[in-house]
Amino acid sequence: MSHKIFYWLLFLSTDFVSSLPFKIDLGGTHWNFYSPKLNISGSAIVPGDIYADLEANNLIKNPLFGQGDKIYGWVGQQDWIYERSILLPQEVYKANNVLLKIHGLNGFSSIYFNDYHVANLDNQFLSYSINLTSLLVKGMNFLRISFKSNVKEAKMRSDVYELLNNHVLPPECPPEAYNGQCHVNFLRSMQASFAWDGDQACPLAFGDLLKLFILIIFR
Repeated sequence: MSHKIFYWLLFLSTDFVSSLPFKIDLGGTHWNFYSPKLNISGSAIVPGDIYADLEANNLIKNPLFGQGDKIYGWVGQQDWIYERSILLPQEVYKANNVLLKIHGLNGFSSIYFNDYHVANLDNQFLSYSINLTSLLVKGMNFLRISFKSNVKEAKMRSDVYELLNNHVLPPECPPEAYNGQCHVNFLRSMQASFAWDGDQACPLAFGDLLKLFILIIFR
């Protein structure tokens, strides 16, 4: 094979590889969390949940031990914000489409990218695709996920339903012995997080099954 043919094939191969879609996993330890109302903040691991992050930052003890569901019931009553910075490789800025892909996000959440509100999510069992192409900036980019309290949102939806329909949707609450939260049937979320016969009530932000990444597409 001549040198000219070799370098031509190498050029074609490199150009083809650089045009393939690739993804950037947004999981890991590059996250921080805080409460907009309480003086509480710390580092976070994604996937995970607010209880695990609070415990890892020595802000609470193990919520699954003893009466942890009662002691830390306030956690599920709060709104929580998670955020991270993202340094994108130069290839991203040549792409036709840059998409934020989300699956398994547990909670009522608002998504912000570089301070632009890009989506509201409310179903843990759906996958979402959010186009970020026009919002990219050179250098550091920022992703923020603002979670509403699942407990308060469920109560609000129950109240609205009862007002509009003059009807209470049963069951309102789990058995008293569960020490659980009420109106979980108004959530598209892991039902056991509000208490189950074998689980304590730990209404989550995020979720252990979360898939969160940026997909870069060249066309």
